[in-house]
Parts: sequence; C-alpha cells; structure tokens
Amino acid sequence: MTSGVWVRSAEMEGQLDTISAGDTDYKRVLKDFWEPFQGLTSSLTDVRITEVIDMLDAELGPHFFSGPLAGTEAAEAAEGAGAAAAAGPLSEEEEAQRRRCPMCTTGRLGASHSQHALSISG
Repeated sequence: MTSGVWVRSAEMEGQLDTISAGDTDYKRVLKDFWEPFQGLTSSLTDVRITEVIDMLDAELGPHFFSGPLAGTEAAEAAEGAGAAAAAGPLSEEEEAQRRRCPMCTTGRLGASHSQHALSISG
C-alpha cells in the first residue's frame, strides 16, 4: 500500500501544477486520487491503536534498546572503541534488562501513544 500512495502523491504534484495553471479541474483530480486511496485504506479501519503500538514497539525496540547494557564491561569496551550496536538479536533476558525503567527499576520501557506522537515510556 505504501508505495502505491507515494506514487500517486508524486503524480498528484504534477497535477497540482496544472490545476494552478488553470488547465485541470481540481475536483476531478481529487476524485481520481481519493477513490483508490480510500480503497487502499478502508481495510485499516478495524485496526486498533494498541495493535499499531505493539507492532511499532516490537519492530523499533531493537533499534532503541540494543548495544551493551550500561554499566557493564561490554558497555565500557564499546564506549572506548566508539561502538554502540550489539552483534545479533537479544535474548529475552537481555531485552528485559535493557527495557527496565531506570527510574523505578521495575517498569518496562517501550513504545506508547501520547497525544501528538509515539513516545518511549515506562
């Protein structure tokens, strides 16, 4: 779906130029864009925000919570070498350690929804 929307958006840019020049009816351009777009997105109306947050948390977690665990010899070695990324996927125990809230030490850091954006919270 994503690539189809981007292609249509790129095409629409040229169409907007012809609308500005007075050569094209804007209502027709909007209709030609809206009908396929609505078809592509209509299947998403039943997706709950929690499903999206859970998927983002699973997909983005390794990017935010990778690398040597702070305060360990591996972290000190990586810092000295200028490296930060871990060499491979984390075990469940390693991921739990990296996601442990540094403030309360019992909460789990992860993606959550705020009023205006996705955030990392515990």
